[in-house]
Amino acid sequence: MRSLSPRQWEVLQAVANGRVQRDLLGGTFEPYLLGGDDVVWTLRALTLRGLILFQPLGPPVITRRGWRALNSTD
Repeated sequence: MRSLSPRQWEVLQAVANGRVQRDLLGGTFEPYLLGGDDVVWTLRALTLRGLILFQPLGPPVITRRGWRALNSTD
């Protein structure tokens, strides 16, 4: 697997720790925030790599592959 960018790594860790929040008052279709910053494009990139999954009503969840990426030391 290609290595993750620093931003992707940060967002993947945030998903694992439950820090990605939905901003329902933001007015966007997929309002995901991390520390007040919109992270939907980073989440989409992580989804394409099979590291996270979107849930219909909740925050994104990390996949087994995502856990393996977090636990790897490269």
